[in-house]
Amino acid sequence: MGLIFAFSTTASCGQESAVKLSANIDTTVSSTLGDSIYCILKNAKSITAEVIGYNDTVENTTSKVRLSNEQAAILKFLISNPDNVASDDVVYGLFLPNAVFSFKYKKQELKLYYDYGLRKWQINDADDKTLMRFDLRSTEFLRFAQIIFPENEYFNKLIKKSGL
Repeated sequence: MGLIFAFSTTASCGQESAVKLSANIDTTVSSTLGDSIYCILKNAKSITAEVIGYNDTVENTTSKVRLSNEQAAILKFLISNPDNVASDDVVYGLFLPNAVFSFKYKKQELKLYYDYGLRKWQINDADDKTLMRFDLRSTEFLRFAQIIFPENEYFNKLIKKSGL
């Protein structure tokens, strides 16, 4: 009987610390992005992903899909990482997004643009006005985009180049 009590107490404390850690992460990202932006990203009921391609023959080619609930949960988890909103270092190059994720919550919409070559991402409002921009600190978003669009040659080349 005592063993069961000790185990349940330990499990309970572990859950409590996980909840506190999650709250700290949410607070960090929420304070950086602002409550209104973070609320839309966290509570979005509809998320679509779109690949934007640039090449010599066709200026802008697109491929669009709606994310499943599992895919949406993964994307929201990636966004909630405080490292992804830590910096916006100056880099030289033109921001040409390779992918855009549109988040819709109630009547509000935000678009997250990702430039995997420049290693930047930005948040735009529904009118495509840039609200903020950050560095891509890891290849997690690239790997996620490659999972959504496995046939995309550009994503596959970048993943091979990065050694993943």
